[in-house]
Amino acid sequence: MKMKSSRLIGCSSLVVVLSLAAVAPAHAEDAEELIRQGVALRRAGKDGAAFGYFERAYQVAHTPRSAAQLGLVELALDRAPDAETHLTEALATNDPWVEQNHASLETARTNARKKLARVELVGAPSGARVTVGARTLDVPADGVVWIAPSAVAISISVAAADGRTVEVKVASVSAGASTRVEVQMPPPVPAAPPPAPVESATSPTPSEPAEAATPNDGGKRARRIAGIVTGAAGVALGVAGVVVYEAGSSKLDAIKKDAANHKPYDTANGNYQTLGDAGIALIAVGGAAVATGVVLYVLNRDAEPAAEPRVAFGYVPGGGVLQIGGRF
Repeated sequence: MKMKSSRLIGCSSLVVVLSLAAVAPAHAEDAEELIRQGVALRRAGKDGAAFGYFERAYQVAHTPRSAAQLGLVELALDRAPDAETHLTEALATNDPWVEQNHASLETARTNARKKLARVELVGAPSGARVTVGARTLDVPADGVVWIAPSAVAISISVAAADGRTVEVKVASVSAGASTRVEVQMPPPVPAAPPPAPVESATSPTPSEPAEAATPNDGGKRARRIAGIVTGAAGVALGVAGVVVYEAGSSKLDAIKKDAANHKPYDTANGNYQTLGDAGIALIAVGGAAVATGVVLYVLNRDAEPAAEPRVAFGYVPGGGVLQIGGRF
C-alpha cells in the first residue's frame, strides 16, 4: 500500500504540473511593438490614438524608452504635469536611447515646465511622496515638484515613508511661477514596548498513551466521500479556469487586431493578463483538488483486487475543453 500511495502522490504532482503547462500563455504583449505602433500613429498625426499604445507599453515594461515616448505624446496632448513626470523619469537614466535623444527630450521637458508652476517643498523627509489632486509622485532630492497652474489655493499631501502625513497649502500659482512651502511633519510615533515574557506553566506528567484507535469503515467511507467532493470541486474550478483564460486570450487578440487596423487602444481589453493569470491559477488549483480527491478516494477504498489506479487530466488548446478521466 505504501508503494501505491507514493506512486499515486507522484502522479498527482505530475497532474498539477501538466495542467499548468497546458495553459501557459502562448503570447504576450511586447512593449517595443506597442511603441512602434504608437510612433506610426504619431507620424500619421493621430496623437490621441497613439497615447493608448504608449501608455500600455509603459504598463507592460517601465523602461526609459517607454517613459520618454509616453511623456512626449502627453506633452503633445497638453498633459504637461504627466509629461514632466515621465520625461524626468527617462532623463534620470543612462539608457543609450535616452542619451542619443537627450537634447530633444530635455527641450520637451523644458516646454512642459513652462506650462507648470514650480513648488519647492522645504523640509520634506527623504523618500516622501506627495499627492496633488489625482497625481501621486515621489519627492525628488531637491524637493521640487511641478504642478498645474491654479487660480485658487491648492492642498498638497506629503506622506513620509514611516506613515506620517501632513497637508500643506499652496497659494494660487500661475504657469512659470515659483514658490517655497515649509513642510513640518508631525513627530514620529514612539514604538510600543515589547510585551512582557509569559512564564510557561509546568507541563503535567504525561499519562500513558491511549491505545491508537484503528480507523473504522465509517471513517473510510467519509474520506472516500470527501475525495469525491474534492475531485468534483476541482473539475468545476478547472472548467472555470479554462473559460476565464480563453476570455483573456480573446481580449489580447482584440488588442492586436486593433493595432493592425490603426485603431485606438481599447482600455477595456487591458485586463487580459489578469484574466489569463486568474485562469491559470484556477486550473492549477482545480488540478490539485482533483489529485487530492483521487488520493483520498483510493487510499480509503476497501481492500480488493483491482487494476492499478490511473488518473488523466488534460486541456485541449483552443477548444475550451477540460478532460479528466480515471480508473480506480
